[in-house]
Amino acid sequence: MHKKFDLHNTERAFAHLSHGELQKMARLFRLMASSSLTRIGGRFAKICLKLGLPLPFYIKNLLYNQFCGGEQLEDCSSVAQKCAQRNVLINLHYGIEATSTQASWDHAYNENIKAIKWCANTPNAISLSVKLTALISIDILQKKQNNKMVSTEEENAYNLFNQRIDHLCAESKKAGIAIYFDAEESWIQDEIDRLVIDLMRRYNDRSTVVFNTYQMYRFDKLAQFKQDVDEARGNNYFLGAKLVRGAYVVKEAAYAEAHGLKNPIHKNKAAVDHDFDLAVQYGIRELKHVALCIGSHNIHSCELALHEAQKQQIDLNHPHLVFSQLYGMSDPLSNNLAFYKANISKYMPYGQVKYLLPYLIRRAEENQSVQGQMSRERRQIQKEIKRRKTSKLS
Repeated sequence: MHKKFDLHNTERAFAHLSHGELQKMARLFRLMASSSLTRIGGRFAKICLKLGLPLPFYIKNLLYNQFCGGEQLEDCSSVAQKCAQRNVLINLHYGIEATSTQASWDHAYNENIKAIKWCANTPNAISLSVKLTALISIDILQKKQNNKMVSTEEENAYNLFNQRIDHLCAESKKAGIAIYFDAEESWIQDEIDRLVIDLMRRYNDRSTVVFNTYQMYRFDKLAQFKQDVDEARGNNYFLGAKLVRGAYVVKEAAYAEAHGLKNPIHKNKAAVDHDFDLAVQYGIRELKHVALCIGSHNIHSCELALHEAQKQQIDLNHPHLVFSQLYGMSDPLSNNLAFYKANISKYMPYGQVKYLLPYLIRRAEENQSVQGQMSRERRQIQKEIKRRKTSKLS
């Protein structure tokens, strides 16, 4: 008999929040609904960083606290404990993005080594996410992707980078955690794919340590995902695959137009959703060869995954099946998935506010869409506040 899944239950979703905490979250999301505050606040924050001025309260005390685990690893421990109480796992991420100096790459590498050790000592921290552009420049990756000449200095930096990502994988395997390599822009993604698949061949022989990320808003990624599954099956290693919809729509369109290239992004959201859901179903059917992370805030896609797992008689806590949402977002979905004993993790960035500013601004901008995830979450919060008031009156 098939179980019915209810991922809309707000009582379960917000049971961990007091009325005051729920009201605070409602106020924050209302602030983020202001396009002028988000636009002006984001620009002002960037100016403050350049001039060395204190960041606006909106950024540092509201957005940061909502979406980040803390400035230091030690700060993340209390957040992880609160997540553990709700049976929610942690996918840690040191939130530094594209950098361009050897000193910054050294810093990011050392911090990721520390992060692996923190995960090893935190029971519900199961994985670490890494952006390769925190460890090497976009320019070098792009030259490598296009088979262009690099200088001796760039070649040395690239060789050191290769040694370091190999060591990060070795340390992750030793710590018993997974390492996810985030997807980035198409003009460097082929090189990232090549590097990560090579790491899988070496580290995913007995368990799945290394994960690549597939942005399904690209029209070529469903076919590539299936091809990579076949390659892993034929060569006796596990494919680690994180499926996401994608994060660089505007940048990809602008780059394609500027360089006279075909835009790699699907023409509409329906096509993206179609490919994402097909990839989810295919991945679940191939769990003997694939460890799958479903990175989605979309309730329909998560329900589809639950029903496909049920259809294939796969336990929702199967070690090769993990759902993931961003920390600070989609708690209703995350908590309801946890209720059904699914493996659910939160992508939790940490680090200094100045490093996380681009990430925070993206989270605020996502709230501008009426159909966006955070708009839906605002409605769910209001629904729960109303339910609690009605419950008190009855």
